[in-house]
Amino acid sequence: MMKKVILLIMMVVFPAVSYAGGEFDIENLKKAYNEEKYLTAWDGFYNLASDNIPEAIYYVGLMSFWGKGKPKNYPYALNRFKSAGDYGYTEGLYMAGVMNLFGVGLKKEGFQDGYKYLRIAENLGHEKAKILVPFAKENLTPEQIDRAEAEVKNWKPKIPKTPN
Repeated sequence: MMKKVILLIMMVVFPAVSYAGGEFDIENLKKAYNEEKYLTAWDGFYNLASDNIPEAIYYVGLMSFWGKGKPKNYPYALNRFKSAGDYGYTEGLYMAGVMNLFGVGLKKEGFQDGYKYLRIAENLGHEKAKILVPFAKENLTPEQIDRAEAEVKNWKPKIPKTPN
């Protein structure tokens, strides 16, 4: 119990500790995820996601999408993917695009939003997004393409929080 109190105090006083090592190290959390230690991974990713760490936000979405550590929750996963994407995290943009394109977690397909997220991911160099962009585009009207392209052109990533 005392160790947890000390760790909590250190996280408040020295926030970089939560990113740089121990149970909140993103690489250790990815290892826990890959070793199917989903509750450990969920707790750590969720903690880092609350500090607006894009990769952690993405993993919370991924775990929600697949039901790892928590029950499947597609709307929440989509929200997390969009949030990670807001910071320019390409995997988040890609997954938000795919979910919109195929209507996963939505009442209907969101081809225009799917196209937008995939185009942004494509612009940032995501290879799989490049493959899906033509498919998304062929399901849009010229007006929808123009609106989506305007959003892509005006898109700017948020600046993620970094440890001090």
